[in-house]
Amino acid sequence: MRASTAGRFTAGFIALVATLVAAAPAAAHPVVSVPTIAGNAKVGAKLTASATVTKDGPATIDYTWLQCSASGAAACVAIPLATEKSYVVSVLDVGHRLAVRARATNAKGEQSPAERSALTAVVPPPVVPTPTPTPTPTPEPTVVPTPDPPPAPTPPADGSPATPAGGTDAAPAPNPLLAGLMDPFPVVRIRGVIAPRGARVSLLQVRGPFGATVSVRCEGRGCPRGRWSRGLGRIETLERFLRAGIRITIRVVRPGTIGKYVRFVIREGKAPYRRDACLLPGAEVPVKCPAV
Repeated sequence: MRASTAGRFTAGFIALVATLVAAAPAAAHPVVSVPTIAGNAKVGAKLTASATVTKDGPATIDYTWLQCSASGAAACVAIPLATEKSYVVSVLDVGHRLAVRARATNAKGEQSPAERSALTAVVPPPVVPTPTPTPTPTPEPTVVPTPDPPPAPTPPADGSPATPAGGTDAAPAPNPLLAGLMDPFPVVRIRGVIAPRGARVSLLQVRGPFGATVSVRCEGRGCPRGRWSRGLGRIETLERFLRAGIRITIRVVRPGTIGKYVRFVIREGKAPYRRDACLLPGAEVPVKCPAV
């Protein structure tokens, strides 16, 4: 009799535990929508990602930009330091498709599964625009008067050669707006990791055509050097830990062509801010690069 009572008690206890386990709610975590990309995938264009949290209240969305194969297969790799909501397409992306990955994190530190966007079109190579010549209207026939002969030059008193009246003929200055882009156009690469109070740069490299000159300027507390000129290749002096607030300006120029301007600002807890622009021949102030 006692054994039967104990058996019924044990069976009832097991059934109660099973009921409580089945009724326990599943662990909550945020859910993020599939991100979308706005913008044209071409060199110099700005792409903007967009995603929303669809479950478990407010959360922070982190983005990671990906470079994928041109075939459209799921072979994608993360682009170094490309973790902002927006991304400017680089010449290094030519021949690839791009995508963005989104992940949400709520106030408890719980993360959603990562969601990847659809792939963009293949990034085409940049095309240097050819200036369109201005048509010259047919002039009306006019009567050209015969000019008076110029006065004879008067020799100076010190015996030096006389200067013809009207001064010397000077060749017109070349128009910098008609210059073409440096070919191949320079590429400035930076790679590293975000560190406390700054960033640790493992690669800072400039690639470009033969004959290009690179000038580097470092501003801010902790710069190893201030300003110097050099050739193409790695800038080992700045491949080190750089404090937040340091500003690095790189100019790549070659006579008669449009050059490259890049400015980095090291930030705390974020990827460095980057600005890319162009330099007209002989100019110091950067301008927006020609549309391609």
